[in-house]
Amino acid sequence: MKLKHALSMVLLALASVFRLGAREECHNEASTVGTHANGVVDLTLEVSLTTRYLLVQKGTAADGIIVNIANTRPWGVCLDEGVYDANKVTKRAVALLGSAPGTLKVRASKAIAVGAKVYTTAAGKVTDTNTAGSFMCGRAVTAAAADGDLIELAHCFPLLDASGTTL
Repeated sequence: MKLKHALSMVLLALASVFRLGAREECHNEASTVGTHANGVVDLTLEVSLTTRYLLVQKGTAADGIIVNIANTRPWGVCLDEGVYDANKVTKRAVALLGSAPGTLKVRASKAIAVGAKVYTTAAGKVTDTNTAGSFMCGRAVTAAAADGDLIELAHCFPLLDASGTTL
């Protein structure tokens, strides 16, 4: 019995050395380069942001961001404020709309009711008023009473909602 066991161990060792009876290989990628499992990316400020939770859009640089305007598709919500310095790279975390898990905080431009669809508007804020060229970003989970209030947003990839009623 011991000889049989020893012989099988020798054969297994030889098979692995000479790749006989090659097994399927499974690689677990430990690197997270190029992936953002939490939907948050570090992007470079091209303007100063003095308020948290504003919508941002792509700037001129490949990884640059600026405050979103009403008729531009936003990338996401900047989670922190920061001061732009032309001599220094300043990165801030941006939660990507439609990619980040869960809900996100955003700034309202006016009173918004719970359940209202929210759209892009000036200064990186959201509104419940659909205007030509604005992008729907999701639905309000909490209400806002006034300009600058934080609301919780059940977000989606920003969609151009021409009619205001079909999405």
